[in-house]
Amino acid sequence: MAPVGRLWEVAAVVCSPVGTVAALAATAGSARAGDAIRHSVASVGALPLPVDHRAWAAGATALQRGDHPAFVAAMAAAYAVPAGAADDLAAWWLDRAPAPAPR
Repeated sequence: MAPVGRLWEVAAVVCSPVGTVAALAATAGSARAGDAIRHSVASVGALPLPVDHRAWAAGATALQRGDHPAFVAAMAAAYAVPAGAADDLAAWWLDRAPAPAPR
């Protein structure tokens, strides 16, 4: 079994704006709900991985804390998303993200 910290890193990839866009692109034209993505093991395995591991780890930590703005910023850095595109992607993702679960 993977260490818990690594599980948060996987969750960060799946939940990230880049992971969301990749999953939406992969399921375009399928009979999915407009506001939900159902992943399979194969679809998670096909998601692109971040290129900056430090930023990825920071994103995983922010996700674990429920800090959406910090999560989005860290994952944009992890994927080396250019600044202008990162702002647009963040706005799009934050507008659709569910509220963090209460602790």
